[in-house]
Amino acid sequence: MRTVLGLYNETRDLDMLRNSILLPQSVYIENQRDFFSRIQGAGIYGEIPAGPAGRFTYQLMVGTLNIDEDGGVARQIEDSGMFEIRNFSDGTAYNGSVQWYPPLEGLRFGVTGFKTTDSTSEMSLLVPMGPGVPAGTTFESDLDDLYNIVFSVEYTWENLIVAAEYMDM
Repeated sequence: MRTVLGLYNETRDLDMLRNSILLPQSVYIENQRDFFSRIQGAGIYGEIPAGPAGRFTYQLMVGTLNIDEDGGVARQIEDSGMFEIRNFSDGTAYNGSVQWYPPLEGLRFGVTGFKTTDSTSEMSLLVPMGPGVPAGTTFESDLDDLYNIVFSVEYTWENLIVAAEYMDM
């Protein structure tokens, strides 16, 4: 399943005539794209009519991430020249989204959330870290309770799209 993150994570890899090339890098982080791109698991989604207040859509997912040891997250860690990734233990990921479409045509508000539990990475040192910690030492890094939440607003009028997003990690 495609992970929901902000308004555009689900569609940013689709080929379209009009690409959204100016996505905020503070939300859509390219070197973490493989981490936030998909969940293998189960999900539910739907729409709730809200009468004169518009309508709400929702998505809830739970599963594992299956992070690639050669992917963007690993490269980001290895680029420091200090560590080599040996293994990622996927743990459990929770992901959800609620969007509100008020009665004003073209306006939508959204909030998405993402959380991991029981995830770890096994790394080995490429350089000595001091007395008693030689190069080649293997250790485990706890990625437990990694979370983010994204608040979004978008207004579309004819061919103009104005959007703003804020992410807290």
